[in-house]
Amino acid sequence: DVAAELYVTIGQFDVDATGRGVLVAWWRILSPGGEKILKAGETRLAHQGPSPDTSPSGAIATRRRRLDQAQTIYNQILQLEPNNPDALHLLGVIAQQRNDHHKAIELISRAIASDATFPGYHNNLGEARRSLNQLDLAEKAYRQAITLQPNFPDPHNNLGMVLQKRGDVNE
Repeated sequence: DVAAELYVTIGQFDVDATGRGVLVAWWRILSPGGEKILKAGETRLAHQGPSPDTSPSGAIATRRRRLDQAQTIYNQILQLEPNNPDALHLLGVIAQQRNDHHKAIELISRAIASDATFPGYHNNLGEARRSLNQLDLAEKAYRQAITLQPNFPDPHNNLGMVLQKRGDVNE
């Protein structure tokens, strides 16, 4: 069984009536197999702050704005579908990127509770747990990802790092 698929398209950068830059994003949730659109919407996000071209930390600011914009979109999806596993997972990935590992574990665990069949959720849960040095729980998450998709290379690599860190080189 395949869970519903989530697609977010960052469509265009536009200018609103006040002259502010606006990023337009479209999202849709498709049924398993993609035959039917279950929900869809458009989000317009105002550009805040200095231009990345003139800011001394432009690259960092640009990255942060993209994470903030993505977080806004995923939160809006959760308002429509509170247990959407893809939105929960991606919010967890954003939390992980912001070094909020406990929040990442909470969100990705909720995604797994909604859909335990996607190996990427388990792999990223393992990453968050490894970041907190919860090596046994990270190993368990990686092994579940491998069970679900044996040819998925990321959990194999990540499991190897956990085993090496523990000094378990015999496996």
